[in-house]
Amino acid sequence: GSVTGLCAYSSTGKSMLACSILLALASRGEKICIISNEMDSTPYYLNFICFLAYRKFRHKILRNKLQTGELTDKDKEVLNKVRKHFNEMYAPNIMFYHISDADTAQIKKICRKAHLMHGATCLFYDTMKADLSDYRKDQPTYLSLIRDSREISLCMQKFDMIGLVSLQISSATKGVTWLDEAKLSQSKQLIEIMENCWMMRVLMKPEMTPGDKYYVNPFRWVKNKATNNWEKNEGYKFTSESS
Repeated sequence: GSVTGLCAYSSTGKSMLACSILLALASRGEKICIISNEMDSTPYYLNFICFLAYRKFRHKILRNKLQTGELTDKDKEVLNKVRKHFNEMYAPNIMFYHISDADTAQIKKICRKAHLMHGATCLFYDTMKADLSDYRKDQPTYLSLIRDSREISLCMQKFDMIGLVSLQISSATKGVTWLDEAKLSQSKQLIEIMENCWMMRVLMKPEMTPGDKYYVNPFRWVKNKATNNWEKNEGYKFTSESS
Protein backbone atom coordinates (compact mmCIF):
# COMPACT_ATOMS: atom_id res chain seq x y z
CA GLY A 1 0.00 0.00 0.00
CA SER A 2 2.75 2.47 -0.87
CA VAL A 3 3.48 4.99 -3.63
CA THR A 4 6.81 5.47 -5.40
CA GLY A 5 7.45 8.51 -7.58
CA LEU A 6 9.47 8.36 -10.80
CA CYS A 7 10.43 11.93 -11.64
CA ALA A 8 12.22 13.30 -14.70
CA TYR A 9 12.22 16.02 -17.31
CA SER A 10 10.08 15.49 -20.40
CA SER A 11 11.51 12.97 -22.92
CA THR A 12 14.22 11.75 -20.55
CA GLY A 13 13.29 8.07 -20.58
CA LYS A 14 11.17 7.61 -17.46
CA SER A 15 8.57 5.59 -19.36
CA MET A 16 11.24 3.13 -20.56
CA LEU A 17 12.59 2.81 -17.02
CA ALA A 18 9.06 2.31 -15.71
CA CYS A 19 8.45 -0.43 -18.30
CA SER A 20 11.52 -2.34 -17.12
CA ILE A 21 10.26 -2.10 -13.52
CA LEU A 22 6.78 -3.26 -14.56
CA LEU A 23 8.19 -6.26 -16.44
CA ALA A 24 10.19 -7.25 -13.36
CA LEU A 25 7.04 -7.07 -11.23
CA ALA A 26 4.96 -8.97 -13.80
CA SER A 27 7.59 -11.74 -13.98
CA ARG A 28 7.11 -12.25 -10.24
CA GLY A 29 3.37 -12.70 -10.55
CA GLU A 30 2.19 -9.15 -9.87
CA LYS A 31 -0.86 -8.02 -11.87
CA ILE A 32 -0.04 -4.65 -13.45
CA CYS A 33 -2.61 -1.94 -14.17
CA ILE A 34 -1.28 0.90 -16.36
CA ILE A 35 -3.32 4.11 -16.48
CA SER A 36 -2.06 6.79 -18.86
CA ASN A 37 -3.41 10.25 -19.60
CA GLU A 38 -0.79 10.90 -22.30
CA MET A 39 0.21 7.93 -24.47
CA ASP A 40 -1.85 5.05 -25.78
CA SER A 41 -0.76 1.43 -25.34
CA THR A 42 1.51 1.28 -28.42
CA PRO A 43 4.58 3.12 -26.97
CA TYR A 44 4.44 0.94 -23.84
CA TYR A 45 4.29 -2.23 -25.93
CA LEU A 46 7.25 -1.09 -28.04
CA ASN A 47 9.22 -0.29 -24.87
CA PHE A 48 8.47 -3.77 -23.52
CA ILE A 49 9.62 -5.38 -26.77
CA CYS A 50 12.85 -3.34 -27.03
CA PHE A 51 13.76 -4.04 -23.41
CA LEU A 52 13.12 -7.79 -23.66
CA ALA A 53 14.96 -8.08 -26.97
CA TYR A 54 18.16 -6.90 -25.32
CA ARG A 55 17.62 -8.25 -21.80
CA LYS A 56 16.51 -11.75 -22.85
CA PHE A 57 18.12 -12.24 -26.27
CA ARG A 58 21.00 -9.72 -26.14
CA HIS A 59 19.90 -8.14 -29.42
CA LYS A 60 19.38 -4.41 -29.70
CA ILE A 61 16.25 -3.28 -31.57
CA LEU A 62 15.60 0.46 -31.46
CA ARG A 63 12.04 1.67 -31.12
CA ASN A 64 12.23 3.85 -34.23
CA LYS A 65 13.16 0.75 -36.27
CA LEU A 66 10.01 -0.98 -35.04
CA GLN A 67 7.93 2.07 -35.95
CA THR A 68 9.37 2.40 -39.46
CA GLY A 69 9.62 -1.33 -40.14
CA GLU A 70 13.30 -1.08 -41.17
CA LEU A 71 14.25 -4.47 -39.73
CA THR A 72 16.93 -6.92 -40.78
CA ASP A 73 16.29 -10.65 -41.04
CA LYS A 74 17.99 -11.09 -37.66
CA ASP A 75 15.76 -8.36 -36.16
CA LYS A 76 12.66 -10.13 -37.44
CA GLU A 77 13.83 -13.47 -36.08
CA VAL A 78 14.47 -12.04 -32.62
CA LEU A 79 11.25 -9.99 -32.75
CA ASN A 80 9.16 -13.13 -33.28
CA LYS A 81 10.85 -14.78 -30.28
CA VAL A 82 10.32 -11.68 -28.12
CA ARG A 83 6.63 -11.42 -29.03
CA LYS A 84 6.07 -15.08 -28.16
CA HIS A 85 7.98 -14.68 -24.88
CA PHE A 86 6.05 -11.52 -23.96
CA ASN A 87 2.65 -13.03 -24.78
CA GLU A 88 3.36 -16.15 -22.73
CA MET A 89 5.16 -14.67 -19.73
CA TYR A 90 4.00 -11.06 -19.32
CA ALA A 91 0.87 -10.15 -21.30
CA PRO A 92 -1.56 -12.05 -19.01
CA ASN A 93 -0.35 -9.93 -16.07
CA ILE A 94 -0.58 -6.49 -17.74
CA MET A 95 -3.71 -4.44 -18.38
CA PHE A 96 -3.86 -0.95 -19.90
CA TYR A 97 -6.33 1.94 -19.60
CA HIS A 98 -6.14 5.28 -21.37
CA ILE A 99 -7.92 8.33 -19.97
CA SER A 100 -8.30 11.70 -21.63
CA ASP A 101 -7.49 13.85 -18.60
CA ALA A 102 -6.05 13.66 -15.08
CA ASP A 103 -9.40 12.77 -13.53
CA THR A 104 -8.75 11.26 -10.09
CA ALA A 105 -12.32 9.97 -9.72
CA GLN A 106 -11.93 8.00 -12.94
CA ILE A 107 -8.53 6.70 -11.84
CA LYS A 108 -9.98 5.43 -8.56
CA LYS A 109 -12.88 3.79 -10.42
CA ILE A 110 -10.51 2.01 -12.83
CA CYS A 111 -8.22 0.99 -9.97
CA ARG A 112 -11.11 -0.51 -8.03
CA LYS A 113 -12.35 -2.44 -11.07
CA ALA A 114 -8.85 -3.68 -11.95
CA HIS A 115 -8.21 -4.86 -8.40
CA LEU A 116 -11.58 -6.47 -7.59
CA MET A 117 -12.37 -7.96 -11.00
CA HIS A 118 -8.92 -8.71 -12.45
CA GLY A 119 -6.75 -9.06 -9.35
CA ALA A 120 -4.47 -6.08 -10.04
CA THR A 121 -1.76 -5.68 -7.39
CA CYS A 122 0.24 -2.82 -8.90
CA LEU A 123 -0.78 0.54 -10.40
CA PHE A 124 1.37 2.63 -12.74
CA TYR A 125 -0.09 6.09 -13.30
CA ASP A 126 1.51 8.14 -16.08
CA THR A 127 1.58 11.15 -15.63
CA MET A 128 0.39 12.75 -12.38
CA LYS A 129 -0.63 16.36 -13.03
CA ALA A 130 -3.33 18.85 -12.13
CA ASP A 131 -6.87 18.21 -13.35
CA LEU A 132 -7.68 21.22 -15.55
CA SER A 133 -11.40 20.49 -15.37
CA ASP A 134 -11.18 21.19 -11.63
CA TYR A 135 -9.59 24.61 -12.10
CA ARG A 136 -10.81 27.41 -9.81
CA LYS A 137 -9.70 31.03 -9.89
CA ASP A 138 -9.85 31.31 -6.10
CA GLN A 139 -7.66 28.24 -5.53
CA PRO A 140 -4.06 27.60 -6.64
CA THR A 141 -3.64 24.68 -9.04
CA TYR A 142 -1.14 22.91 -6.81
CA LEU A 143 -3.77 22.43 -4.07
CA SER A 144 -5.89 20.21 -6.30
CA LEU A 145 -2.75 18.27 -7.22
CA ILE A 146 -1.95 17.65 -3.55
CA ARG A 147 -5.53 16.51 -2.93
CA ASP A 148 -5.47 14.16 -5.93
CA SER A 149 -2.14 12.66 -4.89
CA ARG A 150 -3.46 11.92 -1.40
CA GLU A 151 -6.56 10.26 -2.82
CA ILE A 152 -4.39 7.99 -4.98
CA SER A 153 -2.21 7.18 -1.96
CA LEU A 154 -5.30 6.27 0.08
CA CYS A 155 -6.54 4.10 -2.79
CA MET A 156 -3.23 2.17 -2.79
CA GLN A 157 -3.50 1.66 0.96
CA LYS A 158 -7.13 0.56 0.77
CA PHE A 159 -6.44 -2.15 -1.82
CA ASP A 160 -2.89 -2.90 -0.57
CA MET A 161 -1.42 -2.22 -4.01
CA ILE A 162 2.02 -1.16 -5.22
CA GLY A 163 1.76 2.38 -6.55
CA LEU A 164 4.16 3.82 -9.13
CA VAL A 165 3.51 7.30 -10.49
CA SER A 166 5.50 9.39 -12.95
CA LEU A 167 5.91 13.12 -12.45
CA GLN A 168 7.47 15.95 -14.40
CA ILE A 169 10.42 17.95 -13.12
CA SER A 170 10.05 21.65 -13.87
CA SER A 171 11.80 22.53 -17.13
CA ALA A 172 12.86 25.82 -15.53
CA THR A 173 15.39 23.87 -13.44
CA LYS A 174 17.25 22.32 -16.40
CA GLY A 175 20.99 22.66 -16.00
CA VAL A 176 21.12 21.99 -12.27
CA THR A 177 23.17 18.99 -11.13
CA TRP A 178 21.33 18.20 -7.90
CA LEU A 179 17.67 17.19 -7.99
CA ASP A 180 15.30 17.27 -5.01
CA GLU A 181 11.59 17.75 -4.31
CA ALA A 182 11.87 21.50 -4.88
CA LYS A 183 12.40 20.78 -8.59
CA LEU A 184 9.05 19.00 -9.05
CA SER A 185 6.64 20.68 -11.43
CA GLN A 186 3.58 22.38 -9.89
CA SER A 187 3.92 21.09 -6.32
CA LYS A 188 6.85 19.91 -4.21
CA GLN A 189 4.38 18.75 -1.51
CA LEU A 190 3.74 15.64 -3.62
CA ILE A 191 6.79 14.16 -1.91
CA GLU A 192 4.68 13.72 1.24
CA ILE A 193 2.70 10.77 -0.15
CA MET A 194 5.73 8.91 -1.50
CA GLU A 195 7.59 6.12 0.21
CA ASN A 196 10.35 6.48 -2.39
CA CYS A 197 11.14 9.20 -4.92
CA TRP A 198 13.46 8.47 -7.83
CA MET A 199 14.68 11.43 -9.86
CA MET A 200 16.62 11.23 -13.11
CA ARG A 201 18.16 13.56 -15.67
CA VAL A 202 20.44 13.41 -18.69
CA LEU A 203 24.15 13.37 -17.85
CA MET A 204 26.12 16.52 -18.57
CA LYS A 205 29.33 16.61 -20.62
CA PRO A 206 31.77 16.81 -17.64
CA GLU A 207 30.11 13.74 -16.14
CA MET A 208 30.85 11.79 -19.34
CA THR A 209 34.46 12.98 -19.75
CA PRO A 210 37.16 10.65 -18.32
CA GLY A 211 39.57 12.55 -16.11
CA ASP A 212 37.11 15.28 -15.21
CA LYS A 213 36.42 15.64 -11.48
CA TYR A 214 32.71 15.12 -12.16
CA TYR A 215 33.22 11.91 -14.21
CA VAL A 216 30.67 9.32 -13.07
CA ASN A 217 32.82 6.26 -13.94
CA PRO A 218 30.00 4.27 -15.62
CA PHE A 219 29.82 0.48 -15.81
CA ARG A 220 27.57 -2.29 -17.02
CA TRP A 221 26.82 -5.72 -15.62
CA VAL A 222 28.01 -8.33 -18.16
CA LYS A 223 27.30 -12.04 -17.91
CA ASN A 224 30.41 -14.23 -17.92
CA LYS A 225 29.51 -17.19 -20.13
CA ALA A 226 32.20 -19.36 -18.55
CA THR A 227 31.03 -18.90 -14.94
CA ASN A 228 27.42 -17.90 -15.70
CA ASN A 229 27.82 -15.02 -13.23
CA TRP A 230 27.19 -11.31 -13.72
CA GLU A 231 30.37 -9.23 -13.52
CA LYS A 232 30.97 -5.50 -13.46
CA ASN A 233 32.41 -4.14 -16.72
CA GLU A 234 34.02 -0.79 -15.95
CA GLY A 235 35.31 -0.34 -19.48
CA TYR A 236 31.95 0.99 -20.65
CA LYS A 237 32.28 3.95 -23.00
CA PHE A 238 29.66 6.57 -23.75
CA THR A 239 28.31 6.77 -27.30
CA SER A 240 25.85 9.11 -28.96
CA GLU A 241 23.10 6.53 -28.32
CA SER A 242 23.92 5.94 -24.65
CA SER A 243 24.23 9.63 -23.82
